[in-house]
This record gives sequence, structure tokens and C-alpha cells, in this order.
Amino acid sequence: MYGRWKAIACASIAFAGAAAAQAPQPAPQPGAPELSEQQRLRQFSPGGPLTPDVELPRWTSPRNPLDSSAPVTDALLASPPPG
Repeated sequence: MYGRWKAIACASIAFAGAAAAQAPQPAPQPGAPELSEQQRLRQFSPGGPLTPDVELPRWTSPRNPLDSSAPVTDALLASPPPG
């Protein structure tokens, strides 16, 4: 019986901690200066503000799907491949 209450208490504490860590962050004010990527990540991180002197890694840019496609030419339009 004691183990069941202990498990419920641990789950409640974990849930409360997760809910507090994911609290919504305030939106930037209109007319405020544009923040750099580093400043934005520091100020609006999901767990709250970060330590000021820590350098964050850059986000990778998404892959452009047009980089792997073939260009459409007049010859291709005149004689399209089968399929």
C-alpha cells in the first residue's frame, strides 16, 4: 500500500515539474528591437532563460527540396519521360 502512494506522489511531482518547465513564455512586444537568434533562444527557451555567457549551437537550416530536382527545359516539356 505504501508503494502505491509513493508512486502516486512521485508521478504528481514529476507532472507538476514538467508543467512548470513548459509554461508559456511572454510574446515579444510590438515595436521592440529584433532579437538575434542567440538572444531569442536565451530569452524564450522552453525551460526558462539561459545563462548569459553560454554559447548556443546554431540551428541547421532546413534542406531545400528544389536542390535535388532536375530543371525543367523546353526539351523536357516537348518530350516528357514516360510515367
